[in-house]
Amino acid sequence: MAAESVGEAIRQSMSNVPGYGQADIVYPDYFEGKWKLVRTQFPINAQDEPRIYDYEVRFVRKEFGVVADRGFNEANRYMAVNNDSSFVRQKSWEVSNPNVLTLSFRDGTTKEMKVTRRSTELSGNASSLNDWGLSSSEFLRVSDVGNNGIPIISTIHILSKWKPGPDQNTIEGIELEYDEGNLGDPMSFASPQGGPGGPQKSKLKSRLQMTRLS
Repeated sequence: MAAESVGEAIRQSMSNVPGYGQADIVYPDYFEGKWKLVRTQFPINAQDEPRIYDYEVRFVRKEFGVVADRGFNEANRYMAVNNDSSFVRQKSWEVSNPNVLTLSFRDGTTKEMKVTRRSTELSGNASSLNDWGLSSSEFLRVSDVGNNGIPIISTIHILSKWKPGPDQNTIEGIELEYDEGNLGDPMSFASPQGGPGGPQKSKLKSRLQMTRLS
């Protein structure tokens, strides 16, 4: 417990260093609790139909404010996308160390997502029900490890905007996800895909709506 407190203090102090970013995204107080999230995901190919998923998400209170339970939320998202409630075998995430999340899947593969940079902007009154707006930007280093044990490294940039919904039990948002490129096998001599001079970034857009459950 003491070690966790020390780690939390270090992360909080480092969040004040220019370029390091906040310890986590702090949401308006109204987010605290459990929600049903409906995600309408628009494909990269405009000719394809959008896909709609719904799953539970939750937000918890820390000493410095309300944050997303990233482990719970991402595990539920992957199970909804794959229409399989047992798709995620195990998740590893700590609210006191929010920048690293690891998911283990039923097929033996794993995914580690590490936030390397973030910024947020909160407008209005964070304690209000309808007088606020939240924008955030996060860069993530993603490592996908297959059954052969070789990691495939990529970088994802996620932009999100949230606003109050039409009533006190809903919140609406937009999320843009940019694939900055697949860096490939770090032990390979092959040229990586993406990065400076690489292919154009792909983009995924999602419309989000949350309805309060508790």
